[in-house]
This record gives sequence, structure tokens and C-alpha cells, in this order.
Amino acid sequence: MTDLQRTQLDKAIWVDPQRMSGAPCFRDTRVPVQSLIDLLEGGETIDTFLSLYPSITRQQVVAVLDFAVRETERTRDKLLADAMAGYVAEFAETREMLNSRYDDLKSGKVKPTDGEAFFESLRKREDELLNKQ
Repeated sequence: MTDLQRTQLDKAIWVDPQRMSGAPCFRDTRVPVQSLIDLLEGGETIDTFLSLYPSITRQQVVAVLDFAVRETERTRDKLLADAMAGYVAEFAETREMLNSRYDDLKSGKVKPTDGEAFFESLRKREDELLNKQ
């Protein structure tokens, strides 16, 4: 990493073991860098991230992504594509699970439960246990 790159990264993020459990955060904020990664993996754009966190600049985001590119030896496009691929795979997995649950309900393999009735039965059991003591 060159001195210029180090300076740009230092302007973009800070790490303090006494704050945010030492998680790297965007400078002058308590917004963890992981938030950017999570949003990108969730299919969101950099512009969406910037609109959610207006105190963070595009230059800070670019410095973080450039650092990730250098560390992983991938292009920024490849890095973002990999994040999107993770999102798509997770979405497909969730869709498959929901389809399976729907099929179980439709076939009668499982029966739907009334949420209010379920919680009422839990409250009754708790009351019974507390009254035994």
C-alpha cells in the first residue's frame, strides 16, 4: 500500500478498540464498514448506502472498496459481482425454503397454527409453572 493509499484509507475509516468493539467504522461516524458490505451483498447500491448514511462521503466508500480490491486482488466490478452473487444465492435458498413450507402446508403434512392461540397457550403454561412454585 502506498502512502497516498494509506492516507486515503485513514481519511475514510477509523478503528478504536474502545468504540464499537473495535469494528472498523467510517471516520467521524459509528457506522461500521460492515454495513456497506452487508448492503452491497443484499443487492443495494452505493447510492442507497449514501442516502441511508448522508454523513459518509462517496470518497470514503471508494477508498474502502479500493482497499478491498487491493487486498483481495480483484477488480471492483468482480468484488461487487461476488457480493451480488451471494445475495442471489441467499435469495434462491430462501425461496426454496418458503416453497417447501408452502408445499408442507398445502399437503396437510403440517397444520397452520393460530399465532394468538399459540401465545395464549404459552402464557397459560407459564402461569401454571409460576403457580406451582
